[in-house]
Amino acid sequence: MIDKKPNTIKRKKYLLIGDGESVHIVKWAKILTKYFDLYLISFQGFHTDLFEIIKEQNRTSFNISLNSNGGNVVVLKKIWAVLKIINNWKPDIVNAHYISSSGFLAAIAKKLSLHHFTLIQSAWGSDILVSPKKNYFYILITKFALNSSEIITSDSEFMSAEIRKLSTKKICTFTFGIENLPDVDASSKNVNLYFSNRGLSQTYRIDKIIDFFAKIKAKNNKAKLIISNDGNMRGMLEKQVVKLDLQDDVSFLGFINQNSQNEIYEKSQFFLSLPDSDSTSVSLIEAMSYGCIPLLSDLPANKEWIQNWQNGLIEPFEPKDLEQMLIHRKEIFDFNRNLINEKGIFSNSIYKFLKDNRLL
Repeated sequence: MIDKKPNTIKRKKYLLIGDGESVHIVKWAKILTKYFDLYLISFQGFHTDLFEIIKEQNRTSFNISLNSNGGNVVVLKKIWAVLKIINNWKPDIVNAHYISSSGFLAAIAKKLSLHHFTLIQSAWGSDILVSPKKNYFYILITKFALNSSEIITSDSEFMSAEIRKLSTKKICTFTFGIENLPDVDASSKNVNLYFSNRGLSQTYRIDKIIDFFAKIKAKNNKAKLIISNDGNMRGMLEKQVVKLDLQDDVSFLGFINQNSQNEIYEKSQFFLSLPDSDSTSVSLIEAMSYGCIPLLSDLPANKEWIQNWQNGLIEPFEPKDLEQMLIHRKEIFDFNRNLINEKGIFSNSIYKFLKDNRLL
């Protein structure tokens, strides 16, 4: 892992704008604090980890309720407050996360602020792959946000290609990966254990995962499925499990902390993720780092990581196909971990991004 010595002579001011409760923001903050005086404007609250990373006087929160799709008029009402904060803190770099909400506001702030700063827009996935397709208004605000920036970050080549349809600004593509490769052994795997940790909402098609697991269970009585995370479809999904008489074999854990999730990754043989729209998911990178065999939906970003029948399966697939994967499970375990070590360590990606763009 690259761990360059930070510049202790003069540290630039780096302002993050986004959801301070998100683990994604925490990951960025943990690395950026090595190189910058770090600041944060959160429209929600703060993840507890941020209390030790960002000084109290360098963070502020509006504690407002946002919906999950990023299109929130309530964010725009904070523009004058954000302008005042920026003019007071005078950051060298402003990095907005999620284009159609924080990114749009940051773009407006750049146009109106008396203070000059470099604007980085960080796309997360649905803000590029879903929001602009809703209506023309979303196309306009997305284009405005992107074109107001100096640099755009993306976590997959597929999403970068979509961004290029909306903007000619510089795009830096790197994986929103993990901090370190975990120290685990293939002997920890339970060949009968399946894990899904995507959101329990329509986009992630957890109902399809449950249906597929029912087919697996019909062939393998020892199979178990763990479902973590939460969402507005949880009640319906729990009823589906009861209807299929799988209540003793499927566990709903809700939101769990990272340590608990890592323990499940370590034990699970298969990782299931079947969204109908997605960029590179952090969950996939994490699962591969623990040597899981991914079972994924047929999306361009997934194919950047998985060679079908080599280190995982891309839809369509059937329970019988898993037998072939199990024969080669040790090779897949090693291949996936080596791939993540090479391409999926976030600290390496961030350092290269900062260095290549002369932001340090």
